[in-house]
Amino acid sequence: MLPAQDTATPGHFGFGNSPRPMAVPQDCALSPCSGAVTSLSNICRELNVTLVRDWNSGLPEYWGDVGHYTIGFFACDKLSGKIGKLMKANQENVSYPTDTITSRKGIKLRGPDGFVRLADVPDRIWKIPGGKAARGNFENPNHFADMDQQLPDSPNKGKTLLELCDDPVNVDPDVWMNYYTRVKDSEKGLLPFRVWQFFDEMVDAALQQDVKRFVCAAGIVAHYVGDSCQPLHISFLYNGEPMVAGSLENRAGARRRGPEVTFQW
Repeated sequence: MLPAQDTATPGHFGFGNSPRPMAVPQDCALSPCSGAVTSLSNICRELNVTLVRDWNSGLPEYWGDVGHYTIGFFACDKLSGKIGKLMKANQENVSYPTDTITSRKGIKLRGPDGFVRLADVPDRIWKIPGGKAARGNFENPNHFADMDQQLPDSPNKGKTLLELCDDPVNVDPDVWMNYYTRVKDSEKGLLPFRVWQFFDEMVDAALQQDVKRFVCAAGIVAHYVGDSCQPLHISFLYNGEPMVAGSLENRAGARRRGPEVTFQW
């Protein structure tokens, strides 16, 4: 982290008392540049650094409600046949028109009686504390599944949950709970099983010819499928790689002493 800047001193950056993010070296040596460097990504690659963005800076233009409603909207577009006709007719129950999705104010508007369009119900309703339909901590594990820690002991020592699930037999809640216990993951994400649950609901609604229930389940499951395509929703590194303060460590394990480094995301 860069130290806090003095706003009163000419030439300083005017950051006030807040520490600012910096590029954190990934190893001890800098790679020599080979040829012209023409973009930030190339510069970071040649210097072997990772750019750490500002504290609590999100990417609303790519994710959050914008991302969820974009996926919900275009998922309806991609369907064909009778189900495509049904979901296109309900596209604005699932999402917003594309020009509204990119509007900061428009995407926050609710329908009559406070209706929340389906593709973001899990975030806007179920995860919000204090609401009538809030599910609180019961909802959170449905949005992710950290699957990339290696098992510390036998059986299957060194394998990740991703590797275990190459065998469909291991796509089972009991197997997953055992894995999370062994890698000491207290959050126990269950995202694929949430999608499975909604798929079963859609099948049952179709068999019962319950159109409203089918559309409701289909619109909401778009949220969880959207979560599942985000790389950090399946990784225990979702807040960055744990680091030891006061040292930098490269991939080969070599250490050197240095200034205290703290990841801020």
